[in-house]
Amino acid sequence: LNYVVGGEVMTLCHLDHHMYLLGFVPKEDRAYLIDKSYNVSSQKLLLAVLNYQTAVVRKDFTTANSLLPTIPRSEYTSVAKFLESQGFKEEALAVTLDNDHRFELSIDLKHIDIALKVLADDDEANEKMVGAGDEDTTEVQSKWRRLGDLALGIGNMEIAQRCILRSGDMSGLMLLYSATGNKTGMKELATQARGVGRSNVAFVAYFVSGQVEECIQLLIDTHRIPEAAFMARTYMPSKVSL
Repeated sequence: LNYVVGGEVMTLCHLDHHMYLLGFVPKEDRAYLIDKSYNVSSQKLLLAVLNYQTAVVRKDFTTANSLLPTIPRSEYTSVAKFLESQGFKEEALAVTLDNDHRFELSIDLKHIDIALKVLADDDEANEKMVGAGDEDTTEVQSKWRRLGDLALGIGNMEIAQRCILRSGDMSGLMLLYSATGNKTGMKELATQARGVGRSNVAFVAYFVSGQVEECIQLLIDTHRIPEAAFMARTYMPSKVSL
């Protein structure tokens, strides 16, 4: 059962057999249907939502804003998705109550402060849940990584570093420290990467921060003796056995 507003098809429900529309009763906010066996059923269709969507299609936001308080908050996210489908992403961001939707909109609109708050709120909520400390999912890490990429793109290094740290993206963190000349951060990254078995990242971080002896020892510890010998012969001849 669908209805159309502004070229957008909105689905009310999925019917399991053919039914026919009897009519819509605005006072009750319900659409009534009947089948061939004369069984009558109804579906909820809020007149306030219809009026709001009609005002949006007409770009009459004065009327739309006056109608919004009459719409139940449970319908705000669906209303926001309609706004987004009509190209009004800023308005959708102001209306939606769904955190995933807010995050996607804030990323599209480059509102990094809002996106950061959404992820921080999600982290806080997860910490309060029993066993949530074990649930750092790929989806969560992906969101932090996307926000970090956006922050890098607009030059906000502080938020970029926070996001990259939170996402566990050691390669991205190495790139950030290298670009900003953060030697202290690079040394810390090398130790951290070595501790979790990210030998390639650890090696480059050691090398960039001038810790040649650590590079050689890492190669030895990972059973890459020929590379360790070449490294010592080139950068630290005192380590080469006679």
